[in-house]
Amino acid sequence: MASIRLYSNEKYELLPFPKTPNGFRYAITNYGRVISYTKEILEGRFLKHVLVRGYPALSFKIKGGRKTFLLHRLVADLFLKKPSPKHNFVIHLNFKKEDNHVHNLKWATVEQKNNHSRLDRRKYEIGNYKLTAERVKLIKKKMLNGKTRLKTIAKQFGVSDMQIHRIKTGENWGYIKI
Repeated sequence: MASIRLYSNEKYELLPFPKTPNGFRYAITNYGRVISYTKEILEGRFLKHVLVRGYPALSFKIKGGRKTFLLHRLVADLFLKKPSPKHNFVIHLNFKKEDNHVHNLKWATVEQKNNHSRLDRRKYEIGNYKLTAERVKLIKKKMLNGKTRLKTIAKQFGVSDMQIHRIKTGENWGYIKI
């Protein structure tokens, strides 16, 4: 096997799984990278993960069955001290599920987890939509003016004439008030 390179401040811990029939053992780093090895960890290889609900995860055969582990849970279990038995959840401080570095993880209670998820601004960011609440307010102001034709407004905002008509009648975006 080829040797792997760890970052200068990267540490690893052995995963508490039994050796596989092929002789493989596993370790995880404080960066959330999993290493598969036989004799020497640095002669192993990094494993690729899959995503489970957006979280990086790996499946292992344990005692004849297959079990999936979320990488952030493994990192927290091995590198972070659990403050109390009530701290059963691991949160990502920067809200990025792929960032499993130990400094981005924290044990949390149910209340802390719920409060933390409310802070996640990414939930409220609108993806690839052409209209936002602010843009609809601008459209409604232009329609109140009465001088600008609906077709011109539609062209300015990159939407169809029908969309502007629906905004005007309140069928779409009716809850937005000026």
